[in-house]
Order: sequence, then C-alpha cells, then structure tokens
Amino acid sequence: MDRQTQQNPTGTMLSRDVLTCLCDTFPDKWFILDEAFIQFTDNWEDETFMFGKKPDNVIVIHSLTKFYGLAGLRMGGVIAHKDIISRIRALKEPWTINGIADKAALMLMECEDYEAETRAYVSVERERIIKRINELKGIRAFPSETNFILCRWTRTGGLDDLLSHLLKNGLYVRDCRNFPGLEANYLI
Repeated sequence: MDRQTQQNPTGTMLSRDVLTCLCDTFPDKWFILDEAFIQFTDNWEDETFMFGKKPDNVIVIHSLTKFYGLAGLRMGGVIAHKDIISRIRALKEPWTINGIADKAALMLMECEDYEAETRAYVSVERERIIKRINELKGIRAFPSETNFILCRWTRTGGLDDLLSHLLKNGLYVRDCRNFPGLEANYLI
C-alpha cells in the first residue's frame, strides 16, 4: 500500500475549500486532518471539518487538551464517516477516557468567554512575537495561524549552538530537525 504522510508543524493551515477539492480529486485516499490547534485560528468554525458535511474520505482527529491547556487529561476524539468509525472501534481498546476527563470535558462546554479571550490574546501576542523575532539577527519567524511559531536559525551552521544558548537562559524550544523537510535548523 502506498502511503504518504504530510506533517505540518508550521502553524499554517490549508483552507476547507482546498482540502475539500483535494478529497474530491483523490477519493480513494484517506485524508487524516489533525485539528488539535484549529481553535487558536480566527474563524475556525468556518474552516473545521468537525462540523457539517464532509467528504467520506476525511478523518478528523481533535484534541481538547491543546487549546485548554489540559495535557494531562488526554482528551480528544475522531470524527469520520460511520464506516471508518466502525473500523476504528473494532481496533481500539475497550476504554475511552477516565472519569476526571469525562467531567472536565462537560465543563468545557461553558467556556465561551475563555475561548474568545484566548483567541484574541494569542492573535495579538503571535503578531508581536513574530515581529520581535524577525528583528533579531540570524533568525526568521514564519507566519502562523496558531499558538506556536516556526522559526529558522541562519546565523551559524548549527542549531545546537542556539539551543544551548536558549536553554542556559531559560528558554525552551522545540527542535524540529526530526520533521522531514525541516532538518536545516528549524525550531518552534
């Protein structure tokens, strides 16, 4: 079976229209869309595949823990055509989430103010931080639509020098050299 995976740690997003066109063009391929960070984007409800009609070859995975900062609860889900869900159910473990996560998920339904405030805050801070990073010599920040920013170190040949310097100064970043295509001194 020919499989091709595209990982996207860039903070950018293809539009719903583009993805729908791709799904229609390649109906024999599954499109697994990771929408874990989509709630950070403006107008995310218009772009998500979690709601409304979607092509039958789309599988959406979503995490509640990224946007709400609840990594320890490990809450999320899969949204897909009923035939795909049946296949997944036959393969998954018998449990889903624990009792604490179950209660927390219900509480998240009452967080509309938090959601709006978070999106507004991240939007302003993202632009401010991108601007400040791009003022530094030897590092370039790329546009982002989410709460993380992909950068490229160009000042020296090795990213390890920068990572060591940042770590000594209490700044922790994600080394992206293990992502295909980002081996040349990229970080988040």
